[in-house]
Amino acid sequence: MNRWVIALAAVPAIGLAGSLPASVGPAGVPLEVNEDGFCIVAVRLASSRAGEGDRTFRFLLDTGASATLVDAAMPARFVRDEGRSVPVWDITGVRVEGARARLHGLAFPGFVRTNVPVVRVDLRGSFGPLEDAPIDGVLGMDLLEQFPFVLDLPRRRWWPGRRLPGRTRSVPLRRVPGAPPQVELRAGGGTLLADVDTGSMGGVQVPPDRCPAPGRAWVEGAGLSRTRTRSRVGWLEEVRAGALRWREVPVDCCAPDGRGLLGLDLWSGCAVGFDFAVPCLEVPADRALDMPLRRPASRTLPVAWNRGVSPAVLRVIAVRPGSGMDRAGCRVGDVLVRVGPLAGNRLTRRGILGWVRRGAPHAWIIRREGVLARLAYPGEGGERKGHGP
Repeated sequence: MNRWVIALAAVPAIGLAGSLPASVGPAGVPLEVNEDGFCIVAVRLASSRAGEGDRTFRFLLDTGASATLVDAAMPARFVRDEGRSVPVWDITGVRVEGARARLHGLAFPGFVRTNVPVVRVDLRGSFGPLEDAPIDGVLGMDLLEQFPFVLDLPRRRWWPGRRLPGRTRSVPLRRVPGAPPQVELRAGGGTLLADVDTGSMGGVQVPPDRCPAPGRAWVEGAGLSRTRTRSRVGWLEEVRAGALRWREVPVDCCAPDGRGLLGLDLWSGCAVGFDFAVPCLEVPADRALDMPLRRPASRTLPVAWNRGVSPAVLRVIAVRPGSGMDRAGCRVGDVLVRVGPLAGNRLTRRGILGWVRRGAPHAWIIRREGVLARLAYPGEGGERKGHGP
């Protein structure tokens, strides 16, 4: 969900009518982490209709998006269309047409704006099938650059408007208009610029010519255009960005534009401060030389919701060579009926990921061309090689 690039005119910050949201205390603000590890924040939108109050929506916190986005189906009382289209380029480099619009008001603790420029795009149609609960919008850099904030995924909290307390080590950020914040990355014996992207799962992405010798494992991704990408997975013993060091890092061999990318697996092990006014990243001083890395690596489950039928079903959309699904005999198009003990309302992407990561063999019941079949899902043990589900 990264590298959405558009051009929007800046607007002045105006206070939202009524009371400001509660200030951010030492305990911070709850942060939702969805089944694929993405950061979802609660955002309050103002209604333009008397008697129909403000409402809370779920927005992805994405430093890889240049602008704030809302779903095309956002109710009209929260957003005003401007009648103009605007191009959006997704992670695959494919152009998608969006519509310029403005939110009447947007607020979360410590932050409030009115008349907020956004782009309306079909988020539910593009990313919704890969989410148990589809997001309503994306907080992009046009808003995030206006305040410092701290993300603490292990504690499921964030602190908008605050700096990381205590002794810290900082890494300078490079800011280029229309691009995500970047750091100088040292990996594989060379250096390159890498986007700092809280809207991208995985660890490090590098161009194929910078990638260590990849194994058989590969990962798939998808952009806003629904174009799917595939890349091999390699491993690096060490990756550095300024004062920060990670060890034994999975590397996706993609990024054809020549830039690297640092995804959420690198920022999920401890509290991280973002300050785009300085600009810099901050981490606790005692973690800098041994930065934690989320394990097992977040590899999106290659099954998607088909909500065009009732009840909605989960369908296999890819099978990675060497993965547990490959060894079980899954095929693209299989409909999941049961995974281990999970069936009915309990059969969700989050539930399947949690069950698979237990590592124990279990049964999958699938429907293939109208016929039920039982598959034996093996124990994993392949995460070090990037296989996963």
